[in-house]
Amino acid sequence: MKPESAVRIVQISDCHLRSTPGAQSWGVDVDAGLRAVLALATGRRPALLLATGDLVHDEGTPAYERLRDDFLLPSGLPVAALPGNHDDSDVLAACWRSGPVQRRRQLETGGWQLLLLDTRVPQSPAGRLTPSELDFLQQSLAARPQTPTLVALHHPPLLTGCAGFDAIALENRAELFGVLKQAPQVRAVVFGHLHAEVDTVIDGIRCLGCPSTCIQFDLQAPEPAADAAHGPGCRLLELFPDGRLQTQVLRVEAA
Repeated sequence: MKPESAVRIVQISDCHLRSTPGAQSWGVDVDAGLRAVLALATGRRPALLLATGDLVHDEGTPAYERLRDDFLLPSGLPVAALPGNHDDSDVLAACWRSGPVQRRRQLETGGWQLLLLDTRVPQSPAGRLTPSELDFLQQSLAARPQTPTLVALHHPPLLTGCAGFDAIALENRAELFGVLKQAPQVRAVVFGHLHAEVDTVIDGIRCLGCPSTCIQFDLQAPEPAADAAHGPGCRLLELFPDGRLQTQVLRVEAA
């Protein structure tokens, strides 16, 4: 009997797109990086793009509209997004309310459940899951105990040793893992924020960090510093019906 094929998802993160074409973040051409990463992503023919926060770098609606209309819609792929610390949750939700590019909290694909959590703390770069967000996670897991689940958020649920990033990580990660340890159907947690690749296991849960579509950071440095050795990237996730997960990072060559 031929095994069932996996559903492919590509995670993109930390686009930091500006409202004006050609504008830069950290001296990097964010438009060019995002276009190159999206070309990599669409080449793998995924069923979904998962965008894990820090989508824009400018306040207001125009940057979200530009990201949607000039980059994401032309990809031809459905997009499920969650906010990061640079995002405005209300503006994101209002701007991406319907259509193929949406702010989502929960969806099902290929026999898997995806839960997209909001870790944003208003007026702060750090992350925290509110009691209501933890309740949403717990209730969603309890409702589908046999469904393989991927949990997505922006802030890393771990410490890296880089003091600057550790100061703005997910503050109540112990509460998160307290919920996840009671849910064996959770196969992995994916996140952004670090602008770097991470693949580690914490309390039996695989934790996967995604590169940025713009600048990369060196997690081995004591404070956040640019990583010139690696180009923009994304994470390919292959979700099998039997609950297996395979993943790899795809990168554009470093400039």
